[in-house]
Amino acid sequence: MAAVSAMLYFLLSWLGLTVPRENSDVNAFVSTRITLGTPYPQVGQPLQIDCHVTGPAGVRVTWHKDGQLLSSSSRIKILSNHTLIISRAENQDSGSYICSAKYQNSQSSSSIYIRVNARLQSDDMDQAQGKPPSMCHPRDCSRRCPGGRGTCRWGYCECH
Repeated sequence: MAAVSAMLYFLLSWLGLTVPRENSDVNAFVSTRITLGTPYPQVGQPLQIDCHVTGPAGVRVTWHKDGQLLSSSSRIKILSNHTLIISRAENQDSGSYICSAKYQNSQSSSSIYIRVNARLQSDDMDQAQGKPPSMCHPRDCSRRCPGGRGTCRWGYCECH
């Protein structure tokens, strides 16, 4: 059987066709899903954005904010599990975040729009009563998300 398999591989290669070898990850794919680890982003508080990546070992993951590549610094940490942490969020941290994963010919990206807000007294009361603060409107998400597809949740737009 091994001789037939080798002969078939040789014949297809001679014809210029490619055949993935056994245990090859040519058909491997990656996928991403982004979630907000901080339910209500506030100025001065830590901000956590999680990027859940599925794929083989060796996937390359990058973060962008408003089109600019992010890298770890004294204030921004990108962990080995692809989580982005900002130690003390500022108003300027509001914007569109994209987590991208690439492996060979497969790639995936997920995005989220985050609005970092100053702490307000009425928000403190809402949170004490277990109610989420209402800081975005569905219209906000349709304007900020690609293709106008987004959902307002806990003060941020989750783009689909």
